Amino acid sequence: MTRLGSWEFLRVRGALALVILLVMIAIPASAEVMDKEMAPSDISRALLLSLLLALPAAALHRWLLLPLFIFGPVQELASAWTEWHDPSVDQSISLEAGPTYGFLADGAMAVAIVAYLALWIVSSRFRHRHRHPLHDLVFSAALFTAALLMRRSVSV
Repeated sequence: MTRLGSWEFLRVRGALALVILLVMIAIPASAEVMDKEMAPSDISRALLLSLLLALPAAALHRWLLLPLFIFGPVQELASAWTEWHDPSVDQSISLEAGPTYGFLADGAMAVAIVAYLALWIVSSRFRHRHRHPLHDLVFSAALFTAALLMRRSVSV
């Protein structure tokens, strides 16, 4: 027979209160959408950084633009752009950040694509003809490795 004031009853009651507390904490909370998305200043910063990295890459060799476009800061722009065009999220982003967020995300992605294509064309038009192919291959491998390391450090 258990009394209400016994130690066993208090332990059971404490354990039950702990279980109820843990269950209530585990209920998913509804967070703001923009807490997970890039801010407009982050989009502008990623665009500027991608263009600043693309200029020397295009000056060295046009093929360096490809790993930089895939693994570099343009990937952050692509993430903001795809989230803006996601039907399940775009209305929430529009309500929280305003419709100018879409213009900024679309515009930054368009500027990045046009700039990389223009740099590719200019680099292939004015590239030096007397380069050693091994030098280009080693430098391309080095930049590709740096881009992978930069991507890995950002994701961690």
